[in-house]
Amino acid sequence: MEQAWSVRAYKEGDVNGIFELMKVVYPEKKYDREKWMRWWRWIYMNNPVGVSRIWIATHGDKIVGHDAFIPVKMKIVKEYIVGLQNIDLMIHADYRQQGVFSTMEKKALIEADKEGIKVIYGFSNEAAYPGHLKSGWFDICPMQVTFKPLNLDNILKKGISNKFLLKFCTVIGNWFVSIFYKAKNPTEVDALTISKIDSFDDRIDDFWKKVANEYKILTIRDKKYLNWRYFDVPDVDYTIFLAEKNEQIYGYIILRSVIVPEVRGLLLGCIFDVVALQGQDDVVHCLILRAIEHFRREKVDAICAKMIGNKTLHRIFRRNGFISSRLINYGHFIVYTSNQTLYELLKDRENWFIQLGDSDFI
Repeated sequence: MEQAWSVRAYKEGDVNGIFELMKVVYPEKKYDREKWMRWWRWIYMNNPVGVSRIWIATHGDKIVGHDAFIPVKMKIVKEYIVGLQNIDLMIHADYRQQGVFSTMEKKALIEADKEGIKVIYGFSNEAAYPGHLKSGWFDICPMQVTFKPLNLDNILKKGISNKFLLKFCTVIGNWFVSIFYKAKNPTEVDALTISKIDSFDDRIDDFWKKVANEYKILTIRDKKYLNWRYFDVPDVDYTIFLAEKNEQIYGYIILRSVIVPEVRGLLLGCIFDVVALQGQDDVVHCLILRAIEHFRREKVDAICAKMIGNKTLHRIFRRNGFISSRLINYGHFIVYTSNQTLYELLKDRENWFIQLGDSDFI
């Protein structure tokens, strides 16, 4: 049977067909066209690292598949490179199980190799995960979730309709959290101030040079990237607190309250990024305390953070009453490289510095 579709690189004017495909693939999101167009231009065309690579599958004039890669500045040990993050893989339901995904992926990876791209990473869902592995990606680990319930009654209400049972479970749950996940006494850092900011200034570049030296693999959060990622993003508001001492940056934390339909419509306080120099645990502790205070005012049901590997951060979150479980994960963190000398380095989860803000979740 003759193949009805074909795959090619994005060309000007495809954005309208991509929007129509996204509406079909995600009908529950009810996209507003103007807002979506602002988001699309921001993430794909205005990235300070460069223009994205987009591959589409077409059948006649109709776009039926989409596979995109946005550029990211990365540090691999001592080398600074431009890598790619794979996002927004979409296949029209009528064209699945026909090889659309594998064909787009193959073309994308071949072109990336020709460009000299050494590292591509992504956060794969369960449906796409087997296909990525067949294309040569390898699994690092799931993103681990750590969370702190603030309104257990509302959380349990989403799954328990019986009022008596709800009350009983809420009392027991609050007792359990207060005994086993009690937050430790707050720690103060002399002369440290934590304030809300409206943009990152030039000092963040000096701070990130120090942070980058402490990790083997990470995406670089310099001034251009951070302001693009969190302040230039259209129609989305983040709250960012900066820790300073003697006019020097000691750390920051990036927050946003999000209603998540996949978690029964709960209002979650998401921690996208929390960073301080290694050995500055008390600074991270103070930043997390400020986040908890902020989210209590926002009346969120729970606070969550998602990360890979960082044992120090896990310990500080636990100190602040957060619950961590290996049973609660957020997608598969996967990597592709054709550079075999990098394979072992990339494969070790302990080499990575990854948090929720490294994904395309906004």
